[in-house]
Amino acid sequence: MTIVMKNIYKRYDKQYVLKNISLELRAGKIVGIVGKNGAGKTTLMKILCGNIVDFEGSVNYPDSLSNRPIGFLIESPKFYPNQTGFENLKFFSQLFSIGHKENIDNTIKALDMEAYIHKKSKKYSLGMKQRLGIAIALLGNPEFLVLDEPTNGMDPNGIEEILAHLKYLAEERQIGILISSHQLDHIQKVSDYILVMEEGEAVKSIDKDDIVSYKHVTIAVKSTDLQRTKLMLEREGFEVRLDHHSLSFKAKNMNPILKKLSLENIVLQDIEMKEHTLKDIYFDEREAK
Repeated sequence: MTIVMKNIYKRYDKQYVLKNISLELRAGKIVGIVGKNGAGKTTLMKILCGNIVDFEGSVNYPDSLSNRPIGFLIESPKFYPNQTGFENLKFFSQLFSIGHKENIDNTIKALDMEAYIHKKSKKYSLGMKQRLGIAIALLGNPEFLVLDEPTNGMDPNGIEEILAHLKYLAEERQIGILISSHQLDHIQKVSDYILVMEEGEAVKSIDKDDIVSYKHVTIAVKSTDLQRTKLMLEREGFEVRLDHHSLSFKAKNMNPILKKLSLENIVLQDIEMKEHTLKDIYFDEREAK
């Protein structure tokens, strides 16, 4: 089951806030969206959920969506502050004829809300409110879930719990999840596929395997070998940065490089390798602009 968005444009007056965005959200997969404030992330999410209907392009939904509506938490959670968390869940469950008490109880437990679910929600911290918003989004056992900054205001333990639960929802319950966050490490941790947005455009699409397959490598050689080593690496197709007495580049497998250096009688004085991250890709893209 897949939601397919094709060639989406959205404008307010004469200003386009989305420009030719295409996206597929598959059941059982997590798609992460990253970008600065104003990049168009929230607008794209609202279009996918059907909250914005005036746009150019197309959104195709699977037939099964008529029985399992999209669950969503976009911008700030919406509920009644003078009601308890449990009363809010019960109200929205009855209002939309979705979920039942067993489903509500299971969601409360899964999101670790037992300690405060019977307190009035106006007394909740921001992180507690976010959990309640996620719980409301899950009431109808949705096939797809759209979450805008779901870990906002949570402490480190809470963040880890929510990210782990999202992975569970995707892998075990086969829910397709679209998530945005300014925390790039959160997006990298849970996403199968990542869309980088800039001023309403999709500037880069990244598969999770493309992130972890690379390493940042820094090598140090004798000063007399610096230029020769740099030219050798560039001939092999690497983009190399020279910094004092070291050379930096990205590589998937160092074994062929080490063999080549040995054949060229170039002696390594030092080598350092770091995992390539979404943060590296994101800021490299920003610098390229």
